[in-house]
Amino acid sequence: MAYSFQGLLSKEELVASMQSTRLHPQHISHGNFPRSHQHRWGTLTSQVAFSTVSRQLTPTLLIIGDTIIRDVLPKSKNCLCFPQVTVSDLMAKLPDLMKINPTQSRVVIQIGSNDIKHGSSELLKKDFLQLFDLLKRYPDKRLFISGPIPQLRYETRLFSLHEWLKSQCSTRTLIYIDNFDLFWNQVEYYKKDGRHPNRQGSQKLTSNILYHVSYSPVIN
Repeated sequence: MAYSFQGLLSKEELVASMQSTRLHPQHISHGNFPRSHQHRWGTLTSQVAFSTVSRQLTPTLLIIGDTIIRDVLPKSKNCLCFPQVTVSDLMAKLPDLMKINPTQSRVVIQIGSNDIKHGSSELLKKDFLQLFDLLKRYPDKRLFISGPIPQLRYETRLFSLHEWLKSQCSTRTLIYIDNFDLFWNQVEYYKKDGRHPNRQGSQKLTSNILYHVSYSPVIN
């Protein structure tokens, strides 16, 4: 379906208005815009708003991770998905990725779900601590750790990782993106494997990432 912007807000006005009202991801993804604005954009859908915000943010954003982000910002060269990648694998790739993407001032990392399948929790924590040390080399970047999403078949180690990452990021210049509560018991967000987000879940994940990238305070 095609949408006409005639008589509605311009792209710039739309983004400015969303910023001024500090829309939460659920507003972006479901189109629950403030009532005072509804008369201006009428039947403007969430897809239009979501697409507009994505286009505004993507040029300065780099998202790196495993297959959880496969359908985040689809077809964007700024979202780099590496199947089966682990935290240690990513550490080996990260210096080159940063070097070839010098203009991306905000970097989001989504990693750890493959480690949970194959390794011990304590070893995973050690790998993450090494990753955090590596990230200190990039003080000019705003760095985000996008937390794990729960699996439909409950995995206690994923929840423990979520809590640990949230705690660790709070003591560093890292911004934690909490995805756990957003996906908890939301069957409609998953593919049949119960592990990866489907199209709806990927849009939810993307909107949560964009929200945090847009509105998280700068950490000194």
